[in-house]
Amino acid sequence: MRSPHLGHVPTPLSLAGSSIARVIQGITSEHAQRGGLTSVAAAHNRDLHIQDATDVAIDYSSTCPRGWFNRRELVTDFAFGKIGLRRPHYGRLQDPAIAGFRSIRPDVVFVHEGHYAAASLPNWRQAMSEALLILYIHNPLSRSYSHREAQRLLSAADGLIFVSQEALNREESRFGPFPRPSAVVHNGVDHNLFYPSPTATKSLDDPLTITYVGQIAPHKGVHLLLEAVGASKLKGASVQVIGSAEHQPDRALSTYEQSLRKLALQHALNVTWTPFVPQAEVAAALRATDIVCVPSVWQEPFGW
Repeated sequence: MRSPHLGHVPTPLSLAGSSIARVIQGITSEHAQRGGLTSVAAAHNRDLHIQDATDVAIDYSSTCPRGWFNRRELVTDFAFGKIGLRRPHYGRLQDPAIAGFRSIRPDVVFVHEGHYAAASLPNWRQAMSEALLILYIHNPLSRSYSHREAQRLLSAADGLIFVSQEALNREESRFGPFPRPSAVVHNGVDHNLFYPSPTATKSLDDPLTITYVGQIAPHKGVHLLLEAVGASKLKGASVQVIGSAEHQPDRALSTYEQSLRKLALQHALNVTWTPFVPQAEVAAALRATDIVCVPSVWQEPFGW
């Protein structure tokens, strides 16, 4: 019996450093070891590439020419969804990916929830009726979905995957029992990259190093880490912040990133700012630090 051909659809316009890309990479590598074929919808103007997979170049400019939707367009989407109609913007955003996958016909299609991906499910179902269609839920479904709309959209999928039991419970409490089977699949870790330091070389008298790794955005709470260290009596402690507002190193600082630097100066903190780096460098930094801090101020779907 042949292994199924898997198709992954990350968030449109995703970059290589996104957490969803890391999940897709892990699944793809395992599937390849079993002789399976994987295709990934990758925006033609982004750096997303999954090893062991076939890239399906997708041009999203026809459905999202700016690369984002403005407030008026979002409000329009919410209004259409509320009255039971297809959202005119996010509902059609993935149509180029649907067209790309229709030509290769994967057996299983994983649509990864990021920015209103659930709104595209009816279009996927209509175009690829023979494929097993799975919504892979990494982030909470939008608060703009009513119970009725969520039930209608999720009914188009054959199944739902959640990254944690907490994420499943939270969505079920909002929308009631799901119209399709659901399962929890925890995010994995590559033990060839991430492993403890073999020896402890730090003296108890040495200053602590505290490290944050992730997106630099307000909901991740990096400001709380800086404020806490500034208010503490950790003499000589240093902070390492690894990440960027977006998953790429070469870009101007966001307003939030600029505010963090001002906060560090205000508290006279010893902070090292390192923009987005490959996973191997992240792993090395984690082995070298004393404390890893995850100060999120929102409910992380896979926070434990």
